[in-house]
Amino acid sequence: MIKYIMAVHKYFFKNNHKNQGERQGLRRAYLATNNYPNKKHLSRLAWTTIVVSVSLVLGLSGAAILYFVFPPKPSLNDDRYLDNTIFREPPNSIDLSPDSVDLNITSRLESREGINPNWVYNVTNPTHFKPNDNLQKIVNEVVYTARMRGLATNSLSIHLIDLNQQTEGTYQADVFRYPASIPKLFWLVAYYSLQAERNIPPQPIDLPQMGCVTTICKLIQKSDNEAASRIVDFITDTTSISHTEDYQTWLNKRSSVNYFFQKSGYSGINISQKNFPIPYLGMNYPQGWDLRMRGDNQPPIRNQMTARHASRLMYEIATYQAVSETASMQIMSLLKIDLNPQVWKPEEYDSVDGFLGKGIYQNRQKIDFYSKVGWTNDSRLEVALIHHRSKNRAYIISVFGDGAAYGEDWEFFPIISRLVYERMFE
Repeated sequence: MIKYIMAVHKYFFKNNHKNQGERQGLRRAYLATNNYPNKKHLSRLAWTTIVVSVSLVLGLSGAAILYFVFPPKPSLNDDRYLDNTIFREPPNSIDLSPDSVDLNITSRLESREGINPNWVYNVTNPTHFKPNDNLQKIVNEVVYTARMRGLATNSLSIHLIDLNQQTEGTYQADVFRYPASIPKLFWLVAYYSLQAERNIPPQPIDLPQMGCVTTICKLIQKSDNEAASRIVDFITDTTSISHTEDYQTWLNKRSSVNYFFQKSGYSGINISQKNFPIPYLGMNYPQGWDLRMRGDNQPPIRNQMTARHASRLMYEIATYQAVSETASMQIMSLLKIDLNPQVWKPEEYDSVDGFLGKGIYQNRQKIDFYSKVGWTNDSRLEVALIHHRSKNRAYIISVFGDGAAYGEDWEFFPIISRLVYERMFE
């Protein structure tokens, strides 16, 4: 480049002008009018241009190589993230070969090596959602609806998350309440964690359309207390009868499932107590050490968690962070609810009638619905994820209603579910 420029310069000033004085005069005039750089200046400018050009080429080449070798992970705000994580279709079939029989969980207690003090839930840095005015307006409408139905709003907790925008709306989302059967979802996550840690053979998880006869399926789809009792015994290395250790050792083991989540930021959570009745144990109510662990005070010590705890775990399962991608996918398969009335209406106990699914079941052709409910005469609770397939939009909502008024109101959850669905998607 430099030689070419100098050749042109030489030809113009030397070959085309024979008179030296004329050449110098023309050169001075040309420099004055065109600000033409001298040879020294030209050389420095040319070298600078070369260095910058080479640097740009090398930089762009390096960036391209890094992009293809280490492709960036999509942002949580990116719809591609939703496509590749939450809503990748969970497995429709599970290995039900003769070798994949239901584990006799109780018999495996003897093989446990005690509780690992370092046993901890793997998601230690939870996602923090930004408050959003639109979501907050929706939550406020839900609270207003409860008030208009004569329900005590101080007994209500709500946490609403927009998965696409990573934003939230809340109402008393950090108030601790009795969670009824919601802990069964937490126990399942703990089971999968222990299974991975101890290399325990996978538990078959047959889906409802396959009969739902295994412990894992019954735990979530049927909210079965017997299945839950066996899982709690297994993950805490305890039993409700025939104790072989002193009470304090037993209590520490049973409480290990609390520490498992507390160490990862689920502050104050208590899910160490079983749900009753448990027919195979002949226990309609807590007895023995299960009763003793509740203390002598009134009201007794009971399980407790917040609406935020429930929605956080649902979010971590849905984004395939809980334990592992494979474990999260299997849990999502178990949480999926068929909103077809021909499926849930014949059931003696279902998780649709009286809950969030009832309010939006007519939209079942458009959505995927994942849920875990809890109910007693004195409470009604649910954490659910609703995904609109064509819009590729999704939200998580957890609603905790404490008190007999909520337990006896079979219309409130369907009404607010329909309200939230319309505000979020329509």
